[in-house]
Amino acid sequence: MKTYTAFQAEKTRQPLDITSLQVAYALVQDKASELNELSLKLRNLMIEAEESEEALYKEIEHADEYAAKYHQAKLEVTGLIERQEAHESMPPAQSSSRRSYSALAMTQESMRTLKLPKIELRKFGGDIKDWLPFWGTFKKIYVNPELAKEDKFHYLIQSMETGSRACEVVSSFPPTAENYEKAIQIS
Repeated sequence: MKTYTAFQAEKTRQPLDITSLQVAYALVQDKASELNELSLKLRNLMIEAEESEEALYKEIEHADEYAAKYHQAKLEVTGLIERQEAHESMPPAQSSSRRSYSALAMTQESMRTLKLPKIELRKFGGDIKDWLPFWGTFKKIYVNPELAKEDKFHYLIQSMETGSRACEVVSSFPPTAENYEKAIQIS
């Protein structure tokens, strides 16, 4: 709970420091992952020890409370970062006249979104000279913490040149989270 409390304090700090907020959120994320693993182990031990259903449900309830706080933090950090980025992209004259949080939120909602063309993923066939241009675009997917590794794996498969040796190698792995890193290393 200390980690979540530290995150809550960081998000209310003025001026908002995005880097510190992201660090605090990453700690919440790490703690949530650790607690999830420990909770699963504890539940298994409770089942083996034939603990009462009530005790087991109580443990599940405690784990769900922290999971809910983690998801709340995830939504909050995403919203705050988006608002901060929208605020920073405003011209200086607008920025200085719209310092309040509520005014910024209303301005963001009323702003039109710019339609940009989709970025086409470069295809990679295994030729070393094509690696850097390919990795330059694929790295955005690789480092995105919001995407599940299974989804990243599917993007990797889609970005392989059909019929190439690289495509054969990457496609030889079942598209699971565990195999994603292996496929990246080999491709």
